[in-house]
Amino acid sequence: MRTFEISSDKFIGTIVVKFNDAGKFCAIDFSGSGVSDQQMEWFLHRLPKKVESMKYTDLTIAEILESITFEAFWDKYNDKARSSKVKTKRVWDKMSRAEQVKAYNYIEHYVRNIPPTVCKKYATTYLNDQMWNN
Repeated sequence: MRTFEISSDKFIGTIVVKFNDAGKFCAIDFSGSGVSDQQMEWFLHRLPKKVESMKYTDLTIAEILESITFEAFWDKYNDKARSSKVKTKRVWDKMSRAEQVKAYNYIEHYVRNIPPTVCKKYATTYLNDQMWNN
């Protein structure tokens, strides 16, 4: 998920636009802005469907980089009895912020799809195997 904040001297506040992991538009939030109905219609008709097209000359666009802490990952993965926190943190610290976000967001999908006869991977193995890219 990629999130962008749009601002301009033509309206007060910001508009938040989200694109899914495939780069396709998925949400827009006008609640933090003071746009008029006419401006809202303009955005809805001209907003790009793909993240690569997020370029306007008269708007200020800033990507909001989501950040996940190691502690948040460690708590969500929840394999404290078997996994080594120190080893897992070493792997986590070497990952890019984008990979950390993907790894964190994929945990629920991974756990939900573990076959009944297979054990959950150690946290370090989950990160090293980049399960979210499979």
